[in-house]
Amino acid sequence: MKDIFVLTRKISLRYRQRNPEARPVSPLPQVALAAALFLVSVTVAAEDSFRFRQEATLASFLGPEKSLMLRNARAGADVFFPVSDRIETIQANLHLEFTNSISLVQNRSQLRVSLNGNVLAQFRLNPDRPTVVANIELPERLLERGYNRLTFGASQHYTEQCEDPNAPELWTRIDPVASTIRLEGTLASIEPRLSQLSNLMDRKLWGPFELSLVTGTTLLEDKHLRWGSLISQGAPLRLDYVPLNVRWLPAEQHTKDQTKRRRQGRRFPRMAQEALVGRDAVLFGTRKELAPFLTSEQASRIVGAYLSVAPLDDDPAHFLLVISGTNDAEVELAATAFAFPNVAFPEAPESM
Repeated sequence: MKDIFVLTRKISLRYRQRNPEARPVSPLPQVALAAALFLVSVTVAAEDSFRFRQEATLASFLGPEKSLMLRNARAGADVFFPVSDRIETIQANLHLEFTNSISLVQNRSQLRVSLNGNVLAQFRLNPDRPTVVANIELPERLLERGYNRLTFGASQHYTEQCEDPNAPELWTRIDPVASTIRLEGTLASIEPRLSQLSNLMDRKLWGPFELSLVTGTTLLEDKHLRWGSLISQGAPLRLDYVPLNVRWLPAEQHTKDQTKRRRQGRRFPRMAQEALVGRDAVLFGTRKELAPFLTSEQASRIVGAYLSVAPLDDDPAHFLLVISGTNDAEVELAATAFAFPNVAFPEAPESM
């Protein structure tokens, strides 16, 4: 907001320098413009945080061999790819590139592509045009939350007569690096509970998991580093093999006027959230450290080791997890509980 106001002010001053006879301009329109630009920027950021766009090679979903070579008269291969429960309104496409043997008989050789047992496309294996590039829609109605099976099945023949089904010229190779799956959609709004933390930190979201660690102070001590390390341990244990990208930032407070205007219907009216949009976040520290960013009612509920989870007000597709306590020992106890993914948390948004 400050940067936008400074920009509009500079534009006004430059205009007056070039046009000295012009009447002074009231600052009110500049303030209104700055506010409008700020609101637009926040709206665009919030909308972007709901969008999910990822593209991955077939090789990224395969094992160490990363091979999709279909040999012999009848051959097949499966590729399993995930779709997270946190995604809705999905559009998915398969970009497929493959090469077949030039010894095949076209009218008896074909490649089938299936999704969860449903045939999506068939290709004649043409020896005169052995390299094929195609784009195939993966219908949303056939996609399942969890893991989906993409099957490539080949029927391959080199003669109309009797043949050796294991002949070396019977092959088709799918390029696992050039072939990709693209997934687009929106992230669903959430009403999280502590029992869902392992599902919310979902390895099926593709790519590294993005997490913000937020403290109530800018002066970090050894205890903050220790609590942060415990939290940074609990997240990857829930993600298994998926990388975790962590960033730290201090919490920011709304002004009194902003808090008053934003109080209606907001869970965290005293906390500025623009910097948190687009990622899940963990706010941690003692009750005293976090009190400036919580309502008095929220702070009063921290009477021991405390955890709570709620959607971000500015981005309800992502969550804010609060880890706190009345003293250092209680914060460490709460952070340690989070660090162990097998701890049974309640079917509730908070635990005291």
